[in-house]
Amino acid sequence: MRVGGGKGDVSSANTESPQARLDGEDRPVLWDPANGWPAGRKWIWAALATFVVAAQGASFLRSIRTTWRGANDFFQDWSSARNVLEGRPAYLPLSTAVSLYYPKVDGGIQPVPTLPWNGHPPSSVVAALPFGLLDYPEAGTLWNALGLLAVVVSLGLIFWELRLPVAIWAVLPALTLGLICNPIREICYGQWNTLLLLLLTLAWMAERKGRGSWAGFWVATAATLKLFPILLLLHFAVRRRWQAVIACLAWTSILSLATVAVVGVLAYQEYFQRILPSLGQYQPWWANASIPGFWTKNFGTGAHHYGLFADPLMKAPLLANAGIVLSCALVLAIWYHYADSPRAADSVVQGDLCFSMTLVMILLLTPTCWNHYLLLLALPLTMVWVGLRRSGPQRIAFLVLVVAIWVGPLQLWRIGGVDPLSQWPDFQKVPPRTYVVHRPLFPPLVLSVHFYALLALYLWLVFLLRREIAGAESKA
Repeated sequence: MRVGGGKGDVSSANTESPQARLDGEDRPVLWDPANGWPAGRKWIWAALATFVVAAQGASFLRSIRTTWRGANDFFQDWSSARNVLEGRPAYLPLSTAVSLYYPKVDGGIQPVPTLPWNGHPPSSVVAALPFGLLDYPEAGTLWNALGLLAVVVSLGLIFWELRLPVAIWAVLPALTLGLICNPIREICYGQWNTLLLLLLTLAWMAERKGRGSWAGFWVATAATLKLFPILLLLHFAVRRRWQAVIACLAWTSILSLATVAVVGVLAYQEYFQRILPSLGQYQPWWANASIPGFWTKNFGTGAHHYGLFADPLMKAPLLANAGIVLSCALVLAIWYHYADSPRAADSVVQGDLCFSMTLVMILLLTPTCWNHYLLLLALPLTMVWVGLRRSGPQRIAFLVLVVAIWVGPLQLWRIGGVDPLSQWPDFQKVPPRTYVVHRPLFPPLVLSVHFYALLALYLWLVFLLRREIAGAESKA
């Protein structure tokens, strides 16, 4: 979408690789699907924005506000922070935290935690300490509002750094697409991925400007809050960004030592010896979009989550384990082949594609990748958008990819003919009933859509990087 000024059909430009122009003086032109009617493009987006805001705006704003009755995932972080502030161990069972901090509402009935304890590392507890000073509803609402701001700032930084033209009327498609994007809607869950998106965006900006120390610092900060961003060390190492590698390792150590000074070494022992190993039980949940999630839900124990269970395609645990190992190895091998190419460091664009490819690879390899993790695809999706050619099939494929990422896990169940919410009308108060789907094709055809979207995005970025490297070699 050409969101800046200019007249005429934006698709008339850019017959060659649009990425090639990011290093030059011209700004890239983005394809706008509404440009089939250039003169009415703004009116189309205005009508869509009006409809979506009227239908979804109020509910989205309500979801940002946290209440005791509608407690979200941030309760685990807030309760751990409150534990530390009151002199208790950081990782008390969440059932204990509920009894300590939850007011008796609705006739004295308290919610049943969906997790046994806080699954986030000790440094995230320290980062949440300021929020522990507030009551939970105020803390959760502030956290969600700051998360929404972090997403807006991150997208702005990506557009700014890539020199993508933006006009005032671009708020119309932004509102339209944002309010129907499930990963953005899931900001209300109070997870860390909004902050991770900002930190990793800053790391990407620092690396492309040659500021390795800052890139390492931002990745180290992200990795202490959630462990999986530490895999970006592979990106720095294979591209010989040794300053970033050293800075990342140093800052990870410094931040971890600072965390020990606040919560004590026992918090780390508790987390790494008991809590982290136990998180493997969530790997086959149907919302998991990673490689391990795909193989376990289709060939292992089946897809289950919140009382909903779907039979696997085939119960073959050995095949599931072999599939995980071989798939991860293949994804890593493809990544290494192109990221380690001598030509992959020849331009800023190729560096952007390498960073984007690494981000998607990390989400594929991590044991669990929930739908709100897909917020981290902001840069990779933008790079694919910038790289679109005039090919109609390619543009259609991009729209399909966006829809697959935008759709939510619960919506996938509805597509498959099951209304999940009818199975647990109030799972905050009572344990959900178990609903079993005896359709072996349900997990691979419906519950694996986000995995297919991640894999397609990864391969698309590989294609774009291969094209850029081939172009550089042909000019050499």
